[in-house]
Amino acid sequence: MSYRPKYKQTSGSLVDLPLDAETVKGEDVVASLAKTVRFEEQTLTDEEKAQARANIGAAAVSDIKTDIGNAVVTLGASLTYNGSAQTQTVQSVVLDGVTLNNDTDFEISGNTATNAGNYTLIVSGKGDYSGFAFVDWSIAKAQGSISVSESEVEIIGLAGTQKQVSVTIEGGYGDLVAISSNPEVVTASVMGTNVMLTLVGSGSATVTVMLVGNYQASAQISVSADYVHAVLADNTPAQIRYIADNDLGANYWSVGDTYPVPLNGMVGTVQYDNLTVWAYILGFNHNPDREGEHLIHFGGFKTTQTDGVDICLNDSHYNNNSTGGEKWFNMNHSSNTNSGGWKGCDMRYDILGSTDTNNGEPTTTCATDPVSGTLMAAFPAALRAVMRPATKYTDNTGSGNNNASSVTATQDYMPLLAEFEVQGARTYANSAEQNYQTQYAYYANGNSKVKRLQTATRSAAIWWCRSPSAIYSNYSCRVGTDGSADSNSSRSSRGVSPAFFI
Repeated sequence: MSYRPKYKQTSGSLVDLPLDAETVKGEDVVASLAKTVRFEEQTLTDEEKAQARANIGAAAVSDIKTDIGNAVVTLGASLTYNGSAQTQTVQSVVLDGVTLNNDTDFEISGNTATNAGNYTLIVSGKGDYSGFAFVDWSIAKAQGSISVSESEVEIIGLAGTQKQVSVTIEGGYGDLVAISSNPEVVTASVMGTNVMLTLVGSGSATVTVMLVGNYQASAQISVSADYVHAVLADNTPAQIRYIADNDLGANYWSVGDTYPVPLNGMVGTVQYDNLTVWAYILGFNHNPDREGEHLIHFGGFKTTQTDGVDICLNDSHYNNNSTGGEKWFNMNHSSNTNSGGWKGCDMRYDILGSTDTNNGEPTTTCATDPVSGTLMAAFPAALRAVMRPATKYTDNTGSGNNNASSVTATQDYMPLLAEFEVQGARTYANSAEQNYQTQYAYYANGNSKVKRLQTATRSAAIWWCRSPSAIYSNYSCRVGTDGSADSNSSRSSRGVSPAFFI
């Protein structure tokens, strides 16, 4: 490339002077031109002086170095963390189709590091090249491994309930982080080598535990969470069942806490149209060795959630007798007898629906497909879906004998309470029943045994127990209007206040 200054001085005037600019490089170009082009400024006009200066500047500009910023830079093999410093190599630098030479046309910096991460190296112009090219590069994390003590976790409880899962780093090292896929269900935090899961709401989430640093490793925890409301009535039947299955009911609720049960349908001769009664907890895991584990026992009804009147259900025939076969609230509809005991009585089968097999054991669909016209059928389907049977011991022979062999077991979804379960003492029932029974905590705690009529809440009621009288062949045990033990003709219509189990 040639640069030609326009003037030289001869005899006090400017003439053309050829100049080979290829011999003039870099910062020397202006000085060289200035030396070559000598003139006496006093002999030049202002216009000539400006033109001379422009010619010198143009020659200097024409010698600016080529910018390397648009060069195509090809990197060498990718790198993975190995604990030592590593250098990212550059295979080639190509600008406008020309492959440039390292150390002659460019030099490299910022391409050495130790830790895994993202970096930027700089290709700096050199010699005939100026400027910079910036290229991103990285050191990948090395493969590590971690494990968790539990990969599937259930958390149940009030908001804030926590579950700790330990983490073992089996390959590599670094800090741990934990991320929940659904923070509205569960949050996760790391405490050393433990992950703390905190319950927020009901649902499911996946917690991913990862190493942070130079190693790549992760493990997952599948979380099933069920939020428990401190107020029993605010929980769904499914939530109550979940708590019962894990024997945690007493951790959140108390004996006597109430739950709404809307009744709809015909029960015996009584039609219920969305009548809400409030069943209450009789005991947690009551008599488990005999009756079954993981059960919350409910029983009785109140008129309101708190401070309600304790009532029993009654029909329009209350205090009357019948053996005519109609489905009154009597123990037996067609005969004044206690023969067959609790197992064979009409009350068990076609009033309560505690079994769907007359004088027999319930099938697995007793609660979900109950006998029509029974109290079981009047219960809401969602509640029936979580109900379970308990094993109840009662005199199942009757006929006024007091033989210990008469006390046998039945499976029941909705039985009446036995005399001993209410009173904590035996008066009229078979004396062997108490060997298999326990007084319910609700009554052992001193709560009243007096109930009022559902249709007349100011009137104290007589209500049935399932225990046949061991003295008379036609009597069954009952609770009197003052809450004391009593017995009565099995044909009489009395109040009904059964138990059920979740």
